[in-house]
Amino acid sequence: MLSPLAKLATRATLHYRYEPETSWLEAWRLTLAVPLERRRQYQLALKALERYDLPGAELRFLSASGNLVFRVEHAGKVYALRIGGPGRRTMDQVRAELSYGDDLQGTLGIRTPEAVAGHDGQLVQALPGDDGRTRLVVLFTWMAGEAYGDEPTPQQMELLGRLQARMHAFALEHEPAYARDRHRLTADQALRWTEVHRTGEPVLQDADWALVLRMGDYLRERIPDLFTRSPKALVHFDLQGGNLLLDGDDLGIIDLDDCLTAPVVLGMATALTYTTTKPDADDLRRAFLAGHAAVHTRAAELEDLLDPAIALIALREVRRVLGWERITAKPWGPLVLQESLRVLRAMAHRMGVQVEP
Repeated sequence: MLSPLAKLATRATLHYRYEPETSWLEAWRLTLAVPLERRRQYQLALKALERYDLPGAELRFLSASGNLVFRVEHAGKVYALRIGGPGRRTMDQVRAELSYGDDLQGTLGIRTPEAVAGHDGQLVQALPGDDGRTRLVVLFTWMAGEAYGDEPTPQQMELLGRLQARMHAFALEHEPAYARDRHRLTADQALRWTEVHRTGEPVLQDADWALVLRMGDYLRERIPDLFTRSPKALVHFDLQGGNLLLDGDDLGIIDLDDCLTAPVVLGMATALTYTTTKPDADDLRRAFLAGHAAVHTRAAELEDLLDPAIALIALREVRRVLGWERITAKPWGPLVLQESLRVLRAMAHRMGVQVEP
């Protein structure tokens, strides 16, 4: 999961600034490496487009995180080309994701992008790369709308709460068969998110490291309760910022690639995580919960689990970035780390957890 700020950074890959950890030598190395890597990515995208009837299509790079995403224009129509990272998903997992999107659109009337079949009639294409690794490719229709962004209004948060509640209620009532092909998050796996190891060169200041360790200890005590009390269902798990498109009062959803079965309170937490450090965070939270409760009345039963759920999502991101060989391995890494630490500190304050060294 990326914050809206981090997703913006993937579109500005020639401009980094990270201090004090990034040396000038490292900064220059990154700057010089990006154009070559970008050329490789375009070559891969052109190879993927051969699977579709789009001769002479124009490509524009959009983002690179777990997936490569390009905007494709052809004959007055616009598409989004997604190239999955090698080994990131199985064919069945991607097909399940597409079925989830079809259900949201066909059953609930929620706008989601539609997959376009290739020459062979298949919606998911297996693309061998020059490196010998296979990537799964999907071409989506382009969805109209303006990105929700990282400065939502209370009215927009209420709209998001209603939308997510409808999704959760549907999944809890029906438990679609394709959900078995998506990952099912367990309490043991969530407990591993709290295990952050201090290896290699120091990246965090002592105060930040004390925060990470103390919150890890605290959340290990809360996770069993979170998994016992919260109902579990297939959730989007990245329902925020750049994955939401506003078209008037209509809110559409993109990027269902992270969907999985998990406690629904963790799904709620992903929608709130990066609003918790905003000046109007309390107003945004109240609006979101009001929208959620208007549709799914059990939301009130989960409210006391929401703070630890948000903290767990933030700690997961800290652990993920610190697990890289270099924090600058991806241009958005430093942004995700710093924002996640701010969220973690805000949650510690809300829950009254003493974190100072």
